[in-house]
Order: sequence, then C-alpha cells, then structure tokens
Amino acid sequence: MSYSTISTIKRYTDTTPEQREDLFHWFATMTEAEQIHVLELQRDLLRRLAGQQTNPSPMIALATLAEALSKRAATLDILTNKYFEGDETQNLKILTKIRIDAFTKGRPEGKKERQYRIQLHGLVQELRDSNLSWRNCATYLKKHHRYTISHQRLMQLFKKYSKEE
Repeated sequence: MSYSTISTIKRYTDTTPEQREDLFHWFATMTEAEQIHVLELQRDLLRRLAGQQTNPSPMIALATLAEALSKRAATLDILTNKYFEGDETQNLKILTKIRIDAFTKGRPEGKKERQYRIQLHGLVQELRDSNLSWRNCATYLKKHHRYTISHQRLMQLFKKYSKEE
C-alpha cells in the first residue's frame, strides 16, 4: 500500500493494520445476518462522511468497514463482559439468544402506525362494518384524513390491532 492509502485509512479509523487484518478475517467467518449488520453500520458511517465528500474512495470504504467491525467487536465485548461469567457453554447460549433476539426483533412502531392506532383504527373498523373494501377504506382515509396508506398495509395494521383489543 502506498503512503497516501495508509494515511487515508488512519484518518478514518483508529485500528492498527494487525487489528484490521484480524477484523477482516472475523468478518469473513461471520454469519450472513451479522455481516449485514456490520455493513449497515458501515453505510451509516459513509453517509455521515457524505457531507464531507461526494464520492468516497475505496480506501474510505475500507476504513469505514474496519471502523464498523471495530464498533461491532466493542459492542460484543461489552455484552460478553456485562452478561457472562462462569460456564463457557452457558455463555455461548446466552450470547446466541441475545444475537437472535436483536436480529428477529420487530421494527419499532413508526409515526404513521401510531397515528393509525390512536386515531384511525375505530374509523376503519366502522368502514369495514359498512362493507367497504380495503382499497376503498384506503382511498377514504387519503381523501378525508390526508392519511396515505396502501390497502395491504391497512389490512395488516387492522388485523394487528384488532387482535390486541
């Protein structure tokens, strides 16, 4: 690597070349879900840098990947030190459960979903009771309440919150 490449990488990450090599080997052994999580962290870092540079170079992409891997490793270290003491197999089971829970956890309720739950669920229930189709319900909400939603998503939300009642 040239000096400019090394200086560029050093500017964006605090890891040493040996640490980066270990991190990249670790990345290669990760599951696909874990790799996706690390790549999402890298994407966020690149977006943060986008204000500084319009077209990031491959060196910057490599440096941000190393930084994302470093952050992921630090997160796992904190988890391991916080929750695990004692039997190694038990520790591995707990760590696996934490990772699976983090990956399979549903997305948090968004602004539109919260608005539907609080303001519009009762109205949609009345519209459905008067035999309107899902498409017509979605059109009604768009016209009269300025709430744009697809008929499929409306049906999903309706079923979700009807079960909870």
